[in-house]
Amino acid sequence: MAQERKKRRIVIASILKPVDDTRMMEKIGMSLQQAGYDVTVVGYPAKSLKVWPGIRVISLPAFARLSTGRIKARWTVLIKAWQERPDFFIFTTHELMGTALLLKIFSNTTLVYDVRENYYRNIRYSEAFPRILRLPLAAMVRFKEKLLAPMIDHFLLAERAYESEFRFHRGGWTVIENKAVGIEPLARKRGGRRLLFSGTLAVSTGVFCAINLAILMHQQDPKVTLTIAGYAASRQVQEKLAGLAQVHSWITLVGITELVSHEVIVQRIHESDLALVAYPPAHHTEGSRP
Repeated sequence: MAQERKKRRIVIASILKPVDDTRMMEKIGMSLQQAGYDVTVVGYPAKSLKVWPGIRVISLPAFARLSTGRIKARWTVLIKAWQERPDFFIFTTHELMGTALLLKIFSNTTLVYDVRENYYRNIRYSEAFPRILRLPLAAMVRFKEKLLAPMIDHFLLAERAYESEFRFHRGGWTVIENKAVGIEPLARKRGGRRLLFSGTLAVSTGVFCAINLAILMHQQDPKVTLTIAGYAASRQVQEKLAGLAQVHSWITLVGITELVSHEVIVQRIHESDLALVAYPPAHHTEGSRP
């Protein structure tokens, strides 16, 4: 009897993204697993207890966003990936570029960088870091990407705009946009008043624009409610949202100080009548699609 062909191994890894992250697990991980690859996903612990058939899941120890635990996580990823002996290592953040390089040197693994953000612009122009640190941190990240890019075998770009926003990926790339995973439509009651804003919560993603609109709508119709579901990296944004929810009892907060699983987001979508999307003009999101 012919010997069964050994499956090629792939490790998909992140630092801050949870193991059940939609792009990492459902879009890339499940697609590769269904194509016949042996897939392992490594990432931040997920809130969901969902089981993913055919995929090994390795959760990193939990850590604060700005802590030494975040640095230690890179070494944990390296150890876990080394133990898996992957043929391909797909990493989803610039923080794992050094880890990926070491893996390639010692195991000759094929490296794929899934570029999900323009990290230079995000760090420099968003409120995620203290203002005094933004430019030096952004410059350091872009220098690292340019320096190590020749060692990377292929790039995946999450936005078509990235083709022109930077050049370090010129060795070879494929655009795989972050298109929404289909959600089964549900019947809506006419005149529904349940509003939802979900996703990353920041000034630049328009959460406060959405709140201002909801307040105007609530003034016209007191039955209007708003649910805000997602994670806010900025302490100032967290505190401002908490304050607004105290003043306006019809605003419900879900997550805010911690990650919210994709399953919970989908549940909230099903429970809502209208989703709000607001992208105020900003340097780091001008080429992105919400």
